[in-house]
Order: sequence, then C-alpha cells, then structure tokens
Amino acid sequence: MSKPLITIQNLKISRSNKILLNRVDMSIHEFDRIVLVGENGCGKSSLLRTLNKTDEIDDGIIWLSPNLKLYYLEQDPPEPSIFNLIEFLSKEIEHADLSKINDVIEQLNLKDINYRKKLSGGEIRKIYIAKAIISEPDILLLDEPTNHIDLPTIDWLEKKLLSLKKTMIIVSHDQEFLKKIGSKIFWFHKGKIFKHEGSYQNFYEWSKEIITIEKNKSHKMKQKIKIETKWSIEGISARRKRNMGRVRGLEKLSK
Repeated sequence: MSKPLITIQNLKISRSNKILLNRVDMSIHEFDRIVLVGENGCGKSSLLRTLNKTDEIDDGIIWLSPNLKLYYLEQDPPEPSIFNLIEFLSKEIEHADLSKINDVIEQLNLKDINYRKKLSGGEIRKIYIAKAIISEPDILLLDEPTNHIDLPTIDWLEKKLLSLKKTMIIVSHDQEFLKKIGSKIFWFHKGKIFKHEGSYQNFYEWSKEIITIEKNKSHKMKQKIKIETKWSIEGISARRKRNMGRVRGLEKLSK
C-alpha cells in the first residue's frame, strides 16, 4: 500500500461567512492522482490554497509528511518578471539539471518568446507548467492547468504528467483531461467530500447513486419526523413526564 503524504482530520473551511467544507476527513497517498469535482465556489481551490499554506483553515488538523515538497500552480498566476528564462525556472532548485530545463523549454516552445513584451495567458501558463515540472515536487497542486493553452500543449501535458508518476491534486473544467489523468475522485457535495477510487469516466453514474441514496434517506427521515410530530401533538399530554426523551429526539431529528 502506498504511504500517506497528507492526512486531514475534522477540516472546516469557510469563506465570507459561507461554510465550504464542514468536518471533513481525508488522506492523500503517494502516487494518487486526485481529481477535485464540484460546483463553482464549493471549496476546491480553497483546499489547494490551504494545502499550500496560502489560506488559513477554520478548524481541523492537517498533517504533512516531513520534508514534503509541494508545487502550487494557481488558477490565475501573475505575469512573471523574466530577464533570463533558465535562471527563472532554476531559481530555488538545488543542483538544477540544465539539460532537463532546456528540454522542457524546447518542448513547450518557450525558447522564442519575447519576454520584453507583455506575455499572453497561454505563455504565462506554459512558463509556470515548466516551473512545476522542473521543480520535481512530491505533490503537484494544479488549478485549471489547461487554461489558455492549445490542444497540442494539452496533449503534451497529459503525457508528461502521466510519465512523472507523481502525486497530483487537480482542479479542471476540462473533462477529457480529467478522464485521462485522474485515478481518484473527491466530490465536493453539500459541505462534504465523497471519495471514489477510479477514473473520472464513471463520475456521473457514481454521483447519481449517491444522490439517490441521499434522497431515500431524506424521505425516510421526513416520514419519521411526520410520525413523531403527529405523536407530539396528539399523545404527549397523556404521559408527559415519560415522553420528554422522545420530544428531545424529535428536536434532534428536525435539526
């Protein structure tokens, strides 16, 4: 079994008085390629920023394996100030492999960019993708990695990421990309995270099953509340003292 790199317990994250994640437990293991799925604003990017220690949490415990190295490719990275691309890419890397750096520059067509002019969104994205790969982290945190880049570059990125055999946590609206890359799904749903081992290919069938189970539970709960409410109206006066425990149970059910 692959070793755990990150363990999270009782995690609570809220933004602007809205609870995004409430009392969530999860673990991230070596070689996981986790796809984060959910509606916009459900907390996917917030979780990445939390793991990167960019954002604070409201409550909970996050344990990271000692000396764990993460690289965070944010959704809208700032335009980098570059005078020398190799120097920029090798910054903060001990014993940088210049041959490898030059290969990545060549493969991403970064060699002929004029860095004295304003860079396009695609050029900025490719520079940070190169930085992510060259940095050789233990975990890649990738927020919309295919934004602004063309199809040949996306195809190259898919193959490159799979060849790296790294742990990854990915947020993306590119469903084809997710189908090729993901090996686990973390679905953000109503403040919880539902976990699924396997490709994103089966996400919709799996999520429908969960929704059906939730609806059945909700229906049964409503029926029970209805019965208990009727009892509380009609029968409580007869055995008031003995039945106060049942009243308290009704209050808990209603909550």
